[in-house]
Amino acid sequence: MKHLSTDFDIPSEPLQEYPRPQMARDNYTMLNGLWDLSFDRTPSVPDRYGYKIKVPFSPESEASGLKPVRKLMPGRFLHYRRFFDVKKEENEHILLHFEAVDQYALITSNSTSDLTTGSVSCRNTADIL
Repeated sequence: MKHLSTDFDIPSEPLQEYPRPQMARDNYTMLNGLWDLSFDRTPSVPDRYGYKIKVPFSPESEASGLKPVRKLMPGRFLHYRRFFDVKKEENEHILLHFEAVDQYALITSNSTSDLTTGSVSCRNTADIL
């Protein structure tokens, strides 16, 4: 797949290496890859997710894997979901780093809401365990 204005190849799979090598940790889990996705009219967590999307790509990008590519319309909400297991050692914090949140994010782990943000396109971290 080629970017429209350059010869840059868009990877078919999300990169799995640590995004900031100068800040690499010995123990981390990359959450790039397939996530469940729902387009909804309400901010409430949906009962079902009708799509799979390749994170970190947006629904507007061909690299997202959505066919056809979808555009988020005003008054609509995107809901992403991914299940994963984390092994926590005593006195250890589990941090979830995420970027490019557009307007609002609610992070839920083990049925507990951990972080909300109202910032646009910002980096955030949630201490989830």
